[in-house]
Amino acid sequence: MNTNMKAIQNQINDPNFGIISISIDPENDTPSALKEHAKRIGATSPNWHFLTGDRTYIGNLADHFNIYVGDKEDEGESLNHSGMIALVDQDGNIRCRYNKENMPILYYSGLNYEDPEGKTPMLTGKYHPDREILIEDIKKLLK
Repeated sequence: MNTNMKAIQNQINDPNFGIISISIDPENDTPSALKEHAKRIGATSPNWHFLTGDRTYIGNLADHFNIYVGDKEDEGESLNHSGMIALVDQDGNIRCRYNKENMPILYYSGLNYEDPEGKTPMLTGKYHPDREILIEDIKKLLK
């Protein structure tokens, strides 16, 4: 996700655009750890914010946006998350586009894939099918 968000940061140079990355591991992701992480991945925009907080609050926020975050009590699931990105306007509304069947696509995948169709996620995958679509939608929203 960070690679894709960095690419978006580098293409969208508008003071009205911001990125919020929310930690799902607040016990380890302290503000100083997140600051180092931002530096390490090349987050240079002053409008890219790395947030942390109480795990229950983060879980409730994820539930509000209907985005999956693993259960903290289940060690095997505790750091799992959907890898989805929501495009939220200045009024707090999720913005979306419609697919060919006229159904809303609420979230964009922030994952990398090994195939151009985005069927097989891979951490080191070289395909990012939703990234260009997200950039296009951000530019439309900023007009």
